[in-house]
Amino acid sequence: MQLSDDEFWKSRFDLAGNFPFDWSNSAYDLLTSANVLDRFRGDYRRELLEDTSKTGGIQRSLFERMSVVGVSAMLRAMATECLLKALWVKYGGTLVKDGKYLGVLENKSREHQLNELAKAVSTKGDIQFTDRELKLLEYVSYWIMSGRYPIQKQ
Repeated sequence: MQLSDDEFWKSRFDLAGNFPFDWSNSAYDLLTSANVLDRFRGDYRRELLEDTSKTGGIQRSLFERMSVVGVSAMLRAMATECLLKALWVKYGGTLVKDGKYLGVLENKSREHQLNELAKAVSTKGDIQFTDRELKLLEYVSYWIMSGRYPIQKQ
């Protein structure tokens, strides 16, 4: 039986969304991109001190390099989210069904809260997060939005 185009793409979506390797691969891509930005950024703090002491201001190229700090942090936080979702599906969770994204959490608006994702993952697999690790993941979650937008929703 031949699948229709819609059925084919829905099955591809379901397969990729529930395959841990694809989530891990996305995390790797995000981390690679963050590394590229970090190399572009360079040691801007040292240069900032040197620049402002000499000229009293910031040169444009230095300002541009400083501007990627938040984006790099966002990419790293998003990679962490992908890795947590990889663990979710590795331990039997389902992220996608019938061409629809189900997510990990009932409240999908909290999907970027890494500490909440980690708690959910720990219920699926034999992974325990310490209170300190969960607090760190809560702080890191901030960067998922702050790397894209000038303000948080809350």
